[in-house]
Amino acid sequence: MIKETEQITPTKPYEEIPSIPRPSGMLKLTRNTAFLMLLLVCLASIHNQQLPDGRTVLTAVQSTVDQEWDESLGRITFVDNMMPQTLSVFFQEEETYSLSLPCNGTLVHLWETHAPYVSFNTAGSVLAIADGEVMSLSHDSTDQLSLRIRHENGLESVYYHLASTPLREGDMVTSGEAVGSLQEGHNLVLDVRRNGLSIDPVAYFRNSP
Repeated sequence: MIKETEQITPTKPYEEIPSIPRPSGMLKLTRNTAFLMLLLVCLASIHNQQLPDGRTVLTAVQSTVDQEWDESLGRITFVDNMMPQTLSVFFQEEETYSLSLPCNGTLVHLWETHAPYVSFNTAGSVLAIADGEVMSLSHDSTDQLSLRIRHENGLESVYYHLASTPLREGDMVTSGEAVGSLQEGHNLVLDVRRNGLSIDPVAYFRNSP
């Protein structure tokens, strides 16, 4: 007697997974186009935005990163605030300042990107460029004194090569006040900063050096 052969159901090589509806091509194109336009606008704004010293935001940030950091004088504080300050530049109008000359002398070094400070040849007293508060005093290995003063509008001034100063941390100074004497045989080096970033102060001096 012949037995009936059981019908075997073929197995599927893989389990069928229901397809997930995908967004339409037009929706993806619109979304990607909007994102690309926003990115281009941001890049153009960053590249074209001018700082008070005439540099763009990108070149200013690059020059700051290239500079040596000095914790004792507070330059390292710019690291924490660099990004929000960079973004906020887009919404700020260009500011102007009125600064006093730091001494009665001759300007012998102009501000440059790779050497962000000005230097004066003088035999007189060192003067405060604006009203402010003494933030710190520090000595280097050659016993040269550096004085850091905080002013309004995010400005700071740092004076190098001082021999002595009558000031202490927390003292208040007024514009044009004598803040110290210069070490013999050295020029006065002045670093002016805005929100931690070194700027060229020459354009802001009331009396051209």
